[in-house]
Amino acid sequence: METNIVKCDDGYQLERQGQPVAKITTYRNPYHLQNCYLKFDQAEITAWEKACQAQHEQHEGEESFDLFRYIATAENSPLQVMLSSGEKEKAEFLAAHGFNKLRMCYELSVKQSDLKPACQRERTGGTGRTRETGRNERTEGECVSIKRAIAGEAAYAACGELLYEYYRATHAPISPLTVSLEQFLEDLPIEVFYSGTNGQVSQAAFVEENEIAYVCSRDMDKFTAFAQNVVDKLFKRYQSIFFEADDVDPAGMALKGLFAVAEQETFDTWVYRVAKLN
Repeated sequence: METNIVKCDDGYQLERQGQPVAKITTYRNPYHLQNCYLKFDQAEITAWEKACQAQHEQHEGEESFDLFRYIATAENSPLQVMLSSGEKEKAEFLAAHGFNKLRMCYELSVKQSDLKPACQRERTGGTGRTRETGRNERTEGECVSIKRAIAGEAAYAACGELLYEYYRATHAPISPLTVSLEQFLEDLPIEVFYSGTNGQVSQAAFVEENEIAYVCSRDMDKFTAFAQNVVDKLFKRYQSIFFEADDVDPAGMALKGLFAVAEQETFDTWVYRVAKLN
């Protein structure tokens, strides 16, 4: 039973006896061009591989066909698959085929009541001042003054430059950033909260309505207090806020750490690399 793989415009077609039986779609992310992204139906791929294996068993001494190595070599790049953590069978399939899970992304929608007890605040009177509840008091050294900037302002550009360098550093081991600073800035939300000293931005959080789209820091010791101030401001505007946090992003995980939320599904990044290509 003859099996074959054919390159097509948007990926690879897997054939058996000249008939298409499965499709692996490939695409590129302009922000992360180094990796080739894949989409496929696992059941179709498994059926084709079984037929392929049976074909090779009929030819003693012939090396078995490695589908993903073939594609990685043809594309001259690592392969990347984005997967929900709930897709356990497909995750096992990827692991068995040489993929490694390199990143988990949490998506959170939270309310003020979801803040951990140590982070909860009660408003006092009409002055706008706040105080910690419980036994954990915020010390003077933990107070972080934050400012706001919008696109077009010098402070906004400085925040964008910090985020660009931070984003590039946290993504480099998985899928390096491949756009210029100028292009990166064009796609950011127009509003940012930030803090810093001596004219240098140390922390930044780009927001769009009730979403915290990006966070970054060059001083993680002060980031948690900064993040607390940002969410306090947003909760004055909105009943709930939304953000994503990658487990490889210290600032994102510190933001997540402010909230007591149940464990949930994650959106995971799986990468296949061929040694000679990397």
